[in-house]
Amino acid sequence: MTGWRGLAAGTVALAMLPGCPRPLVPAAPPLLQDADWTPPVLSGHVTEGWFLDDRFGLSVPIPEGWRAEPAAITDATRVVLVDPDGKVRMRIALGSAGPEPRGDCTWEFQDLALYTFGALQVQPSTCVPEDAAAPRILAWYAPGASPTVLVEAEAPPGCLLEAEDAAAAVLSGLR
Repeated sequence: MTGWRGLAAGTVALAMLPGCPRPLVPAAPPLLQDADWTPPVLSGHVTEGWFLDDRFGLSVPIPEGWRAEPAAITDATRVVLVDPDGKVRMRIALGSAGPEPRGDCTWEFQDLALYTFGALQVQPSTCVPEDAAAPRILAWYAPGASPTVLVEAEAPPGCLLEAEDAAAAVLSGLR
């Protein structure tokens, strides 16, 4: 057989030859479960557009379309709010002594004056990143609140106004 038919017959003959044996795949090891592990207790819960702190009674309004991620109950951070695009993040912490030192930016501006947002008197601050493409950190510290309140917003380039508007809404409604 020569030509096309010979080629086709040879292909069929090759296809009928036994192939290489497949290597045996070892069974997956059983999942390790730490008998002492328990899921973390969260700081609060979300209901009808609000984050409600179970330990301190703090109520945080969640901007329209944003999601709330409660922290562990033992953490100073109580909740992190994330915008719909996942670009802007806002952290609400209690018991802080003011804006915390950061390795990725320098607190270039810390106002000593108090500004009123709802029931809070806050001091604004701005942490300027060393890398121009990194987020700018905006902070509002309420030293007279009991416990003290710190709201920090991470604003990537192009999102500064969105971060400020969302923070103003959160600060105005925080109880």
